[in-house]
Amino acid sequence: MLNLKHDEQQQPQQKQRKLEKVYRGLRVTDAEIEELKLNVGRIISTNGFLSATPSSAIAKIYIQDEQEVLFDLGTIFRVLNVTYSDHRRLWIVSLITTADDDNDIQNKYITNRRYNEMLKIPVGKNIDQQLPYIFVSVLNEIGLYENAISFYEDSLQFNIINDAELNQKLYQDLGIAYLYVKKYDLAQKYTMNAYDLACEKHNTNDIAACLARLAIVHMKQGEHDSVLFYFEQAIQKSMTGQDGQGFCALLMCHYHMGEIYYDIDNYTYADKHYRRALKIYDIIKEKHFKKVLMLYDKFSSFSFDSNFGIIEINEEIGKLFHELGQYDSAIEYFSIALKLANDKTNKNVYLIARLYNVIGRCYQY
Repeated sequence: MLNLKHDEQQQPQQKQRKLEKVYRGLRVTDAEIEELKLNVGRIISTNGFLSATPSSAIAKIYIQDEQEVLFDLGTIFRVLNVTYSDHRRLWIVSLITTADDDNDIQNKYITNRRYNEMLKIPVGKNIDQQLPYIFVSVLNEIGLYENAISFYEDSLQFNIINDAELNQKLYQDLGIAYLYVKKYDLAQKYTMNAYDLACEKHNTNDIAACLARLAIVHMKQGEHDSVLFYFEQAIQKSMTGQDGQGFCALLMCHYHMGEIYYDIDNYTYADKHYRRALKIYDIIKEKHFKKVLMLYDKFSSFSFDSNFGIIEINEEIGKLFHELGQYDSAIEYFSIALKLANDKTNKNVYLIARLYNVIGRCYQY
């Protein structure tokens, strides 16, 4: 059980603050407990939204109610202690938010990442040429997209990058930054620039990634025809690169094409693409297990959709069969999604409840 403490603003006019204790119940492995013990006194960060409740009893049985506290993506905690309760028969990990240290931690992270990236620069390469890419990449990595864009624009006044490979990476990162700040014309411009450079090098993985990003740009603007066109192009390129990265690109493309066809009520094509996504998932899971974990997250982030995953693919196929009135098949896929959701360490109780609900509705027919 996580024992979380956060500052709650009370009576803003008096600027008084109090420390509120909230709880989060979850299952962790022995290895994770040992790692937390080693990090007592140090800081950790969440990699997703973290909900908690004022009631330790509710946390203990993994139930969330309306009295919950939602910690934002990337919230920074300091590990106070890790103890085992014989009475409750569970581990208690006490954390406290460190909002006041965020800027300092952020600056140290940027400095360390910049230093590490500079160490990778080959001997003889122009460091000044590398710096804009390094800074934009690191700022993007921690979600400071406006800062990344500003740094790039400022750097143009002093430094013109003549390295095609660096320019391609820089354009890719700028395309992502502009996409996050919803400047879609510029996101498309820089992603297309990266695509042109990737084509010159005949790098099929980079070409596929750029095409997939272009599809996402159009997806954010609701342009379904363009989305399907670019995803189809990305699929053709990804099929020529049968490595972990190529398979991940294929998985993402088929999944989102399934979404698009489902939205426009073309259930036949939606079913086809969802099934292909499932098949590809089985391939990459067995052939590229370790490498694919990183690439899977990398490619899924292009959609900025926290629901991307094999659980949701099964749920979506279940929805298709439900719409078509094929309730036995719907139950089959909903049940797979439910089993996977229950097997996750950090359970999403809302997702689990939703799956129980739709399975129950299928049995009514």
